[in-house]
Amino acid sequence: MEKTVTTHDATHNDCQAGKRDLLLDAMRAYAMIYIVCVVHLFYCWLWPSSTLVSLLLFEMPAIFFIAGASARHSQSHSFWQLLVGRLRRVVLPYYVYAAISLVVLFATGLAAEPFVMREMLMVLIGDEIPGLPYAWHLWFILPYLVVSVSFHFQRRWAERYGIGYLLLVAAIACLACSAFSLSGTDLHQMAGLRRIVCHNLLYVLCYNVFFVAGFVLYRRFTVARTMAVLLIAVVLAAVLAVSSGEAGCLKGWVVAIPDMQVEKFPPTIVFMLFGTAALCLLSLVIRRTGLPYPSIVAFWNRHGYTIYLYQNYCLWLFVAAFSEALLSTLPLWLVIPVGMASLFVLNTVFAYCLSFIVPSLRKVVSGRCRPHYRQDGEPR
Repeated sequence: MEKTVTTHDATHNDCQAGKRDLLLDAMRAYAMIYIVCVVHLFYCWLWPSSTLVSLLLFEMPAIFFIAGASARHSQSHSFWQLLVGRLRRVVLPYYVYAAISLVVLFATGLAAEPFVMREMLMVLIGDEIPGLPYAWHLWFILPYLVVSVSFHFQRRWAERYGIGYLLLVAAIACLACSAFSLSGTDLHQMAGLRRIVCHNLLYVLCYNVFFVAGFVLYRRFTVARTMAVLLIAVVLAAVLAVSSGEAGCLKGWVVAIPDMQVEKFPPTIVFMLFGTAALCLLSLVIRRTGLPYPSIVAFWNRHGYTIYLYQNYCLWLFVAAFSEALLSTLPLWLVIPVGMASLFVLNTVFAYCLSFIVPSLRKVVSGRCRPHYRQDGEPR
């Protein structure tokens, strides 16, 4: 039976009392569906270099906001318990995925030549797996691990010194991102270890802001304040885009439409403002409509990390088996929903089969070894 969850289904006091927030579960599942079936469909297949399509790239601010909001429900652990838990639930499944991917690469002859120490380092830190098709999503793992683990100290210091500390962290991150993005430093020309360090530092600074915002502001922001922040973020982003010479032209009107793919990797202050505006807009929509939460969406919530890791294999299969047939027989307006539905089915079936075919992965990755799940979607 389908359930629709809204912002009124759980109060702030209920959340503090440990009651499950189904709205967070629904938002997490829909965010993963959006990433796998919409964003990567467009960017990995249809239009990989479109400025207008780049406006779809608000998914990671949403993911980190949801993770921060979920942190309010998590029990207090020591740093080492938290670290071991993250290593077991985030890093170990990635290394299993990486090992499988390396076998696939060398078995198919797709491995980068030469595959030496630099390539192995990129695999070990989760930056990328050179040569693996459609595996550009792995950059997320290291920043998420650093942000979620370091938040242990931020939370403790906030409890001691007040919530203003977390807001100060957000302000420092904004200033750091703006200093990099407005200083004229060409971050896209960096290479090697310097690129990995600088880019991941900016990822952590940027997405920590959204993580903190989720922890501090979830269910505490009024509609009026949300609309005010939305307006300010849009205006500031437009002003920065115009001042940096990134204005574009749309149907004869000069408008500020920076390429968010460029602004996102690594994140700039323009991208942070864009992500803030997108979160405000999503908040207003969800307040109004709620989110349906059928069992298939709950499945994506439980298996979200597994699906996120292995999504490139489903996309690889989809492009190899169906891409040419779809593009040659269907109009574009029909290709898009058919592609989205196909990826949804492929990823759902893949995750379902994976949890039964490989029992060890079922225990480590998908977390189905116990029937109950924590608020953040990870197994107890």
